[in-house]
Amino acid sequence: MKIFRTASTLALGVVSLLATTSSALATTYYVSSVSGSDSNNGTSSSSPWASLAKVKGRTYSPGDHILFAKGSTWTGQLSTAGSGVSGNPIVIGSYGSGNKPIIQGNGTVHNAIYFYNQQYWTVDGVEITNNAGSGSSNLGDYRGIGIQAQDIGQVNGYTIQNCYIHDVTGEVKWVSGSTANNAPGITFNTGWDASKKTGGIVFWITTANNTKTWFNNVLIQDNQIVNCSMIGVTLKQWVGTVNWGLRASASDTNWTPHTNVTIKNNYFTQNGTAYGCDAIYPTNVKGCTIENNVVAGCGTCAIEMVYNDSVVVADNEVYNVTKKAGGGDANGIDPDHGTTNITIENNYSHDNQLNGILLFQVDGFGSSVVRYNILQNNKGESLWCFSGAHSHSDVYNNVIYTNTSSHAMVSGGANGGTFTLSNNIFDSTGTGITFAGGSITYNSNCYHAAGFTAPADGNAVIADPRMVNPGAGGSGGTGGTANNTLTGYQLQSTSPCIGAGISISNNGGIDFWGNPLPAGPLDIGAHQFSSSGSPGSTPISINFVGGGTSMGSTESAGVVSATHWNNELAASGSDSSIVDAAGAATPLSLTWSSDHTSVASITDTAGNYRMVRGMVNTSNTSTTSLTISGLPGNSNGYDVYVYCQTSQPSGVTRTSAFKISGSGITTTTVNATASTANFAGTFTQANNSAGNYVKYTIGNVSGFTINATPVSASDGIPRAPVNGIQIVPR
Repeated sequence: MKIFRTASTLALGVVSLLATTSSALATTYYVSSVSGSDSNNGTSSSSPWASLAKVKGRTYSPGDHILFAKGSTWTGQLSTAGSGVSGNPIVIGSYGSGNKPIIQGNGTVHNAIYFYNQQYWTVDGVEITNNAGSGSSNLGDYRGIGIQAQDIGQVNGYTIQNCYIHDVTGEVKWVSGSTANNAPGITFNTGWDASKKTGGIVFWITTANNTKTWFNNVLIQDNQIVNCSMIGVTLKQWVGTVNWGLRASASDTNWTPHTNVTIKNNYFTQNGTAYGCDAIYPTNVKGCTIENNVVAGCGTCAIEMVYNDSVVVADNEVYNVTKKAGGGDANGIDPDHGTTNITIENNYSHDNQLNGILLFQVDGFGSSVVRYNILQNNKGESLWCFSGAHSHSDVYNNVIYTNTSSHAMVSGGANGGTFTLSNNIFDSTGTGITFAGGSITYNSNCYHAAGFTAPADGNAVIADPRMVNPGAGGSGGTGGTANNTLTGYQLQSTSPCIGAGISISNNGGIDFWGNPLPAGPLDIGAHQFSSSGSPGSTPISINFVGGGTSMGSTESAGVVSATHWNNELAASGSDSSIVDAAGAATPLSLTWSSDHTSVASITDTAGNYRMVRGMVNTSNTSTTSLTISGLPGNSNGYDVYVYCQTSQPSGVTRTSAFKISGSGITTTTVNATASTANFAGTFTQANNSAGNYVKYTIGNVSGFTINATPVSASDGIPRAPVNGIQIVPR
């Protein structure tokens, strides 16, 4: 075979060789404000440097690590020279034990950490602050991490992760407004290029010779970003009089956006500062994913997009957005000026001062899809449709719920854009609910409120949607979103929304809870009941793994054969993410406590064998306790199966006592005697006899407790194992 080596092939080989070589030559540098000295060589934890100035005085190479000692603090600016390469970045991180190392600017520098025309850097596990304090005059632009590029084309490869960035206090600059309203830290009428240039993490472009420049491959994940004025995270193009940072139309070939940006798994709050506005603000970006973030209070907007294309906003929670710092908005999610191909799905937007979602694509070329979101108790308009001419949004299979009277479920519809609202649930406990008309088309939605007029909708369902428990969604925090508290928005089996929606192509394939969507007509709302069943209509099964092998979602096991067993790994714990046999989320919660876990000498075969192989267990005198709460209602009650198979020495007989109790339950104790030394593949009921499961029948209760206590053993080592439990609707 003849090999042809092209110029690109040779170039790729050179790049690969350079990356390998640079990695082999990489150096790790250590810095400690406590034990370091700038006279040290800095290349071991026993001889660290001391100052930021020493760090600045070197050019770094691909693969180098600059590690700051935990428990140390530096004041000033961390700036560096050098760039990494693809697959081999330069890393700023930490070493030792204790709290994250702190880089604090204290308002003496514009950027606590600063990069200029550099590529392939990672910042990992550092605390950063730049608090100038509030004064009697405007503060200026201050940033936690500032990343600037100018006149060099594409700039690649920034990762910022596991950082705590907080208390960045700077000036808030608004594009428009009256200068008569200027206040300390706030100025109005500054123009586009001067606005929103202060924040926790700021990427920005400048130019002296009009060379198009942009960032590519940016990852911001697993950070806490707290009280940063004006912005939590932003990417911007400040380009003076050059147009390539703006966007005149959907096909504008001069527009040069940032590319391949991911912002995920971060926690934001601006509640502690009067200057804190947007949390996530990508501008001039094409190809962006914003997912699994929590925004727990900010001003203006939690997630705002300007001059963006091809953005997915998914699985976020945003709440308690409040007007502040001279801003006029208080919105959850907002695709704004110049945005196209925006997908907003599976988000939870609640308790915001104004809008849950604002569609403000006013430049005349916007497009968006809004689907399978839950909007709860937003205090202004739940959904505001105000896009300009030639813009269009498809809004389908969302749930919009409010407990407020005189509330606009949908507003706008008069700015030239068109909106199609299909398969949505509009549910309210208040009165005076309104729906805007104009350029908004309604089709196959469910409407439920007291004393309201439904909009024109030829396929309307005007009835109680019969959701499980609407309005019961909670609030997330640093531990993640509260999206797992939203099972109250699932449909009950008697809901008129089941099968009442229209078919929608390219619908994303799954509902809010991950249930598959059919090719034909959909259910109305964010829950596809026909794919999952209602919570409580199928068995709920829990497997105590005990150090063995977890069961796969398709493995079937139990007296009542079922899939989607919930695997619990520890001897004690809690779980509020329980699914049923269809894989649908349930409102059920489990807490349990045992002495230890065990794995029996049972063949590790999928199904029944695997389920009974692991267990939570007792010592000779201890008790295992399991408490179930949040059971969905079932008028016929439940059968509860407690599996208690164990392996034991030949000839040994063990007896255990299992007791079920709870509100509305007649407390019942059943003794179970182990029937065999090993599992034979079949189940035998052990109600006061030999067997490997105990069965209880209970009524329509919200929960119960199972206690397992050893009674006796012929070898003097009694045990009371629990392999798993099943809760089966009758």
